[in-house]
Amino acid sequence: YKMKKDGSQQTVAIKSDNGYYENLNVVGDWIYCNYRDAFDSFSDKNSYDINRIYKMKPDGSEKTKVEEINDSHYEFLNVVGDWVYYVEESQQHKVYEIYKIKTDGSGKTKLASSSKSRYIDLNVSGDWIYYREYYEKPTKNILCKMKLDGSNNTVVTKTSKNNYEDLNVVGDWIFYRSENSLYKVKTDGSSETQISEY
Repeated sequence: YKMKKDGSQQTVAIKSDNGYYENLNVVGDWIYCNYRDAFDSFSDKNSYDINRIYKMKPDGSEKTKVEEINDSHYEFLNVVGDWVYYVEESQQHKVYEIYKIKTDGSGKTKLASSSKSRYIDLNVSGDWIYYREYYEKPTKNILCKMKLDGSNNTVVTKTSKNNYEDLNVVGDWIFYRSENSLYKVKTDGSSETQISEY
């Protein structure tokens, strides 16, 4: 859907045939998103959907496939300049990877890979990619950052018990949600502060 900023004039912008769109990014005159078929089911290891990254005009025209995978799915798309940054999750093979790819579909590059943790809440700001690394057993969350080429992978903070959900980076601050509270922490890991509780 699309609507005015005041909530009026809500209209259907793009219709899907047998699936749904998610991870929308509106950049200039283009919408970038990933598309998942409706029959997706990770509960059945032999039933994996086809996932695609598309770009299209806001009215749904000029729809163009940027990338396609068959046994994984895309998460946390960030479109910055001529690049799309995203997490590729293969639950069949239990591998989680961070990639970047040109908006024209060329230059796909793997930036990070893990079979022991999940990459969650990707957020690209300036020259850095910020993300949460989640370990299931034992449960722990680590807030990390890396350069746009995958170098200088650095732990921002791992001393906090917070979950680091819904990351939003503004200037020198990382804002995030944990349980019923909002927090902020400097991009160098200092000055972690609770903002509010709800």
